[in-house]
Amino acid sequence: MSTKGKYQLIKCSSPGFQLDTSTMSHVYGMLDLFVCSGCKQTKSQIQQHVIDNWPELRQQHAVEDEQGQMQYPEMEEVIDIESHSCVPDNYNELPIDEKVGWLLSTSCGCEFTLLSDDETMDSIYKAVPSDEGIHDNP
Repeated sequence: MSTKGKYQLIKCSSPGFQLDTSTMSHVYGMLDLFVCSGCKQTKSQIQQHVIDNWPELRQQHAVEDEQGQMQYPEMEEVIDIESHSCVPDNYNELPIDEKVGWLLSTSCGCEFTLLSDDETMDSIYKAVPSDEGIHDNP
């Protein structure tokens, strides 16, 4: 994806707005303001959260089986569940256009559409689950 050109960031949910800019850094700055800190957590941060809160989270993720017995997950299962939509650990070192892609793939970021000249960028950045979280799909 090019970082030069004309960009239009549209917030689709209410109250909506439209940002027209020629720099990806403006797009990133606006998205970064609207995407909550929870959506920007890395897998390492989520892993530490699970470790720090293991007894409570283990209980929260327990399910009752057909015999009425509680089944408790392993820690790694809870980490996988909790980190299903995390940003990569190297998020802060990524180029701005990649950060924009990650922000658009978050729960908060799905409120936005990003257009570049004739190309809809949010169609480029479809969330694809993997072992390390959600990645952009070029």
